[in-house]
Parts: sequence; structure tokens; C-alpha cells
Amino acid sequence: MTKTLRSFFSSSPTTTLARIATHTSIIQLSTSTTLMTTNDPVTVAEDYAMVQYMSGGQIDLMMGRGTTGSVYPWFGKDIRNGIPLAIENYALLRR
Repeated sequence: MTKTLRSFFSSSPTTTLARIATHTSIIQLSTSTTLMTTNDPVTVAEDYAMVQYMSGGQIDLMMGRGTTGSVYPWFGKDIRNGIPLAIENYALLRR
């Protein structure tokens, strides 16, 4: 018998959504906001494409750019470039 770690919760939305998808085929699964300015668009595309496949098309991906300026430097970014960066990364994700 496997012991469940009840005090741990994954910080990975794709892992969490994939797990939920194994238990339902009825509800639409959605992210809160996936930041297109601080996440790699290729990784976002790969991860959510896999979950979309695994769930049979139940994923609704919500994207945004983020507005907390103090967070951008953590990722080597500048909030003043937030809108152009979001547009560029969204275009890369779509490709």
C-alpha cells in the first residue's frame, strides 16, 4: 500500500492537470494564468500540448503577461518590455 503525502502539493500546473484528467472526462480543466513573459513559450507549448492530448482535449489555457514589476528581474527581464515580450512569446507558442 502506498502512503500519500498529504502535506505536499505540486507547484506544476501541467502535472496537477494531468493527474486530474485521469479522474474525469466531463469537466473542462483550466489554468489560472500562465505568464507568457517569464515562461519559455516552447516549454509551455510542449507541456500543455501533452496534457491536452492526455486529457482528450479538456484543457483551457489562460495566458497573461504579469504586472508585478519586481518579479521580472528574477527571470532576467524588464517589465517595460512586458507587452512586446508577451506578444513575441505568444507568437512563438502559436507557431
